[in-house]
Amino acid sequence: MRRHIAIDAAGNVHGARVGLPRCCAGVLALGVVLSSACAADEGEARQGFSLSFKASERDQPLPGVRIKLADEALGETDDEGLLNVVIRAHEGDILAVDAECPERFSLVEAPATVLVHRVNTLGNAAGAEDRGLRTVVRCEPKLWEQLIIVRTEGASVGGLPVRLNGAEVGRLGAGGTTHLVVRGVEQRPWVITLNTDSRPDLIPQNPQLSASIDRTQTVIQLRQQFSVERVKKKVRKVRRIERPQRIE
Repeated sequence: MRRHIAIDAAGNVHGARVGLPRCCAGVLALGVVLSSACAADEGEARQGFSLSFKASERDQPLPGVRIKLADEALGETDDEGLLNVVIRAHEGDILAVDAECPERFSLVEAPATVLVHRVNTLGNAAGAEDRGLRTVVRCEPKLWEQLIIVRTEGASVGGLPVRLNGAEVGRLGAGGTTHLVVRGVEQRPWVITLNTDSRPDLIPQNPQLSASIDRTQTVIQLRQQFSVERVKKKVRKVRRIERPQRIE
């Protein structure tokens, strides 16, 4: 038998019995460890359970993950991605879990509920070690879209190839400008190269401009100054040939 759960200010869990838990799957890993912590109460056994939440992103600890249990805020994970709490509940209770990732992350998958029960290493044998219940939730960095405008000055450079992180993505327009729409995680670096291989007279050659995704800005403008190297004309020297003079 299972319960719909509410938690009071003292951490006690109570409620009516309901149906089976709903699960959904999800790259912030949230390990929920439930283990028996206290002896049973009088009447129907309501016990203390220690819950340990472990949050991570790409297998790295992720702090600042907000955890709710049965609509009650439990707190946030620390620098090690951990949040440890103790509640009182009946074995078999179903606790609704809500995990909220930090602002720069999106929740990919998460358990909707946790069923309170013991998980023993030796089955259900008496005296077996209770290893607790573990569930997993995952988050990943949000992708942001940004417009990058590149302008050039000082020389006519229309038609030059434009490379983004090494790959050609277009060419400069007749006015020496280009507009790039990039999509990526915040703070991801972008390197924009203006390929001048076809214009050896330009200074500098193959200049690089850098930018990074910044969700506080919708448009990033970059400028590149060019100059044209003047080719010196070679003056051909004519050697004067002296003819022999006749002596009388």
